Amino acid sequence: MLRLTLAACVLMISSAHAGAAEGCVATNPGQPACRYRASASTDASATGTGSWIVTVKHGRRTTSYSPDGYYGEPSVETVAIHKGDKITAKALSEGSSVIIGSP
Repeated sequence: MLRLTLAACVLMISSAHAGAAEGCVATNPGQPACRYRASASTDASATGTGSWIVTVKHGRRTTSYSPDGYYGEPSVETVAIHKGDKITAKALSEGSSVIIGSP
């Protein structure tokens, strides 16, 4: 189930080159952090396993999103993104992964 969920998310992010979707993937080990600048305002989804955090910087304000553990794994957070925001995703511990993006 987890592999299918992450594979679907990677497919969504891969389609960024074909349309308006954008995002990034962080996995630990490998590429434990990723970032991008939003080209449009949207609601995005952050999905991950293990210990992870997504940070959205909008001007001087920074908002962080991380799993609360209530719903189990994979965990999902809805993230409000505005045009020009700087988004950073980090997989904090070995075996963790996170993907952030908008369809």
